[in-house]
Amino acid sequence: MKKEKILRNPYIRILIVICSISVFTGVIAVISVFCYQKLFTENRHFLLKNVVVKSSGYWNNKSSKIIKILGLKLGKVNLFNIKEQELKKKLISQKKYSIENADIYKELPDTLYFNITERIPRALLYSRNSDLIVDGNAVLVNKRYCINIESELPVITGFRIKGINASHSLGKDEIPYGRILFQLKPALQLISLINTSYPGLNIKLINLYNKNELTVFMPGPQQRKIVRVKLPFKYPDNAHPTPSDYQKSVNLLKEKLRKLDKLFRYLKLKKEDVRIINMLYQGQAVVKK
Repeated sequence: MKKEKILRNPYIRILIVICSISVFTGVIAVISVFCYQKLFTENRHFLLKNVVVKSSGYWNNKSSKIIKILGLKLGKVNLFNIKEQELKKKLISQKKYSIENADIYKELPDTLYFNITERIPRALLYSRNSDLIVDGNAVLVNKRYCINIESELPVITGFRIKGINASHSLGKDEIPYGRILFQLKPALQLISLINTSYPGLNIKLINLYNKNELTVFMPGPQQRKIVRVKLPFKYPDNAHPTPSDYQKSVNLLKEKLRKLDKLFRYLKLKKEDVRIINMLYQGQAVVKK
């Protein structure tokens, strides 16, 4: 009677139902985990056997290097136990490899794919024989792990990198790859504008020694001599400019480049060579033969 009385208690009945559901749910969860492990994470059919690496530069088909960097163990790690985001974070965080981004995905039953976006070199630093390179975002790039196009790159000089001098006294392991060199932004902006809009102008060297100007060395209109061109670009040494101030400098540079391109066309038509072109003055260019 006492037992029946207890069972008639609605709260007790509810508690029994809840406990039953919990036990049932727990059993189902355990069975599900067991089945998932047997079917997927512990299934030898899904062991990693192939790593495919695609890129437009140095890293294309460098599967063995990627395996070594990430510590992947072929034939031992299950594809379902691999976390793509963790691999991506580890790969990008190692700045010396000059990898800007990586898309990683799996292909059942046993293959891991890497689509790597590399930092593209845009300029050599200090000299043509330098081991220091920057990409278009002014990020210091490791020459050893990037596409080999340095013979086509202009040189940027006339500046200092904190901790590195022009003789590269630091060892290769001490060079701060991945650091953004903000002082190079004006020079890289000029290189980008010429590459996209003025293929007839070929930069060989940019000197940043003089504040608020770019001293550029390029083949003259007749391609026989190197001409020195001075272009304005206001950029503070110790602080980053506001976006509006930076855009004003870019707009002025665009205007000067349009005039410089017209001047080169005119001098080429006249078959004249010059030594210096000064574009620092408003509304005019000073030319010295």
